Parts: sequence; C-alpha cells; structure tokens
Amino acid sequence: MRTVSEKKTLIRAVVFDYGNVLSFHHLPSDVEAMAQVCGITVERFTPPYWELRMAYDRADLDRTSYWTGVAGSDGRVLSSQQIDELVAIDSQGWSRINPAAMQWVERIRRAGFRLALLSNMPAEISRYLAANCEWPALFDHLIFSCDVHSAKPEPAIYRTCLEQLQTPPQEVLFFDDRQENVEGAAALGIHGVLFDTLERTVGRVAGQFEIPLPVGVEATGRILSEPLLGES
Repeated sequence: MRTVSEKKTLIRAVVFDYGNVLSFHHLPSDVEAMAQVCGITVERFTPPYWELRMAYDRADLDRTSYWTGVAGSDGRVLSSQQIDELVAIDSQGWSRINPAAMQWVERIRRAGFRLALLSNMPAEISRYLAANCEWPALFDHLIFSCDVHSAKPEPAIYRTCLEQLQTPPQEVLFFDDRQENVEGAAALGIHGVLFDTLERTVGRVAGQFEIPLPVGVEATGRILSEPLLGES
C-alpha cells in the first residue's frame, strides 16, 4: 500500500499526452520531406499542416481530405501514392520516443498507479504506433481523439478519460505540453501540469503530489515553485 504525506496530494492515476511529452517533435528533415512530396516550400507547407490538424485529429477529415487540403492550399493535387508517402513520413516522424520520459512512465506503472495516454492524434498515426511500438502496453488506457471524435481542450475527451480510469478528477494528474490543454483538464478538476523539459516538469510536481519521480532527476533536488492548475 502507498502511504501519502500530509503535505502531498493523493494521486491514483497519471495521464500523459504523447507528442512533445513522450515523443520528440518532427525533425526538420521530416517537415522538408513532407513539403517536398506536396511540391511546396516548408514555409507554405507548415501553416495548413497545423491549421487543418485538429479536424484530422478528431476524424472530421480522413487522410485523403487532410492531405489534399494541405497541398491544395497551394494549388497542388496529390496522387494516392503521394498521400501514402505523406502518411508514412508523418507517422514515422511522430514515433521518436523520449527515453527519459518513457522511463518515468515505467517507474510510475511499477509503483501501482493507473496510467492513461490522452492524445490528439489521427487514426493513421495511432495505428502505426500500436503496430510498431511496445510502449503502448504500459498504459491501462489509450484515448485518441480520432476514436472519440473529440480533441483537447474540448471537455468530452477528458470526460472519456476519467470514465475509463474510473478515478475522481481530483486524484488524477495530467501532463501536456500545451497550456490550453492543461487548462482544459483543470476545468474538470484534474490536476494539470505543463510539460516542457523533464527536469522542469518534475520540479513542478515534486513535493506537491505523491508520485515517483524519475531516477536521476529526483536526486538533483531542484524544485521549481510554479503554480499548478486544478490544485484543490
């Protein structure tokens, strides 16, 4: 049984975002390769890639509609082969794991906490990760926006996560690299913490919540005093 310090908040479940938390961002070479397939410059590729992304993550757009929209913003027409190539580059680009963050997940799991992944992600990437990676087995629940037709920071996707965890929001700790997503979780009573670097993120939770900290980072004793959203 875990014991809880009087000064620390009881946590029974920990939820992680995926991109820029457990994985690294695309490499510049990934973006360049996708832009090249579309036949446009990186500068013209990047805005529609992100502007249309929420609809793609939520499955409002399928792969063909999304990539046609990205290339079509510059008047380009894609073949089905080019769309296949774009999906492959995009999926591989988001599959580069942050080893230190994933080791933290493993340590939290070994301590007996329930774990969930909560990510805005299109079906093509979520299926690619499930088929090619071992780490999804660490999580009790995988909640992807494409499957629930809701994306952070919309309330519905957080409610789905809480329902699957069967844990009160005040006993859930959530990490995300986007402030609006942290605030969306906090609006439902979840303890939301911004994730940037691993060390700074640990500094935000050490001494506040009863969860294991990463080996090595824990030993530094560096505690950053920053406000936490959703704290009761």
